Amino acid sequence: MKFWSSLPLIVAIFLFGAVSVGCGDSADVDSEPVAEEEVEEDDEEYAEGEEEEYEEGDEGEEEVAEDGEYEAAEFTLVNDTDRPLVEFYVSPPSSEEWEENLIPEDAYLGPRKQIQVVINDGRPDCAYDILGVLGPSEDGSVGEGELIHSGVEICDGTTYTYAESGAE
Repeated sequence: MKFWSSLPLIVAIFLFGAVSVGCGDSADVDSEPVAEEEVEEDDEEYAEGEEEEYEEGDEGEEEVAEDGEYEAAEFTLVNDTDRPLVEFYVSPPSSEEWEENLIPEDAYLGPRKQIQVVINDGRPDCAYDILGVLGPSEDGSVGEGELIHSGVEICDGTTYTYAESGAE
C-alpha cells in the first residue's frame, strides 16, 4: 500500500445525501446496483448520484498559484466498462502505500458513468500511480479484478478511462 507520510490526505466527498437523477426521477443513494436504464455517455453520475467532485490533499501540476501553492490537478474519471468501479486509489509514484479509497464504502462508479476528481496535495507535478478495483459483472461471468497503472500523468482537463481492455 502507499502512504503519504508528509501530508495527510484530505478527501472531500460529497456523496452522502446525493440523489439519483435519471429520466427526471430521483432516489436516495444506497448499496443497490445502478439502475439498468441506459444513460447517455455525457451524463455524469456517481453511484446513482449526481456528479461528484473529490479532492485529495493539495496536489498540483506545474502551474503555481499566486499564493505560491501549486494548482490542484483535476481530471475526469470514466468507467467505460460493464462492471462497477468499486475502489479507486491515487498515490504519488514515490509512495510505498496506497492512499484512502476515493469511492466511499457501499458506493461505486457505475458502468458507463464518469465523475470529476480533484487532487489537491501540493505536489509540483501530476504523475501518479493509480489502482482501480472493478466489481463483478452483473451476470456473474466475470469476478472482481484490479488494475494498477504507474506514473500516469493526471493534469487538468485530462480524462482517465477504465475500459474492458484496460485503462486508457
